[in-house]
Amino acid sequence: MALATLAWLVSAACATLPSAVAAGAMNFTVFSRPVQLRYGEVHNKLQDPMKLPEEVVARYADGKKVMALIGFDIDMVRRAPDGSETRVKLDDHYLHHYILYMAGGPTMDKMVSEANKDTMFARMLS
Repeated sequence: MALATLAWLVSAACATLPSAVAAGAMNFTVFSRPVQLRYGEVHNKLQDPMKLPEEVVARYADGKKVMALIGFDIDMVRRAPDGSETRVKLDDHYLHHYILYMAGGPTMDKMVSEANKDTMFARMLS
């Protein structure tokens, strides 16, 4: 069986509050670490934290603006050796559950640290 290397693609739309409509929305994309699956395998692991793009961090770093997520989409993509990407069809792999956590660095570090202490989450982190 061929081994598929996939990545979760998270596309998010965000806006600045309180004038979200007036300011307009911006989009950004982040990728997870690659996930390798064989036919019929299940991946049920908590993903490593994914860094936001530098321009998104810089836009809100001074704390004067608040970011509101107004939507996000999850997709699976396959990356070829040449770097090209193709969407993974649902009849190939099925993304059944997805949870999005967002937090500042220290908060996210604490969440992952606490999850490591929990036996249920420990299975998901390994």
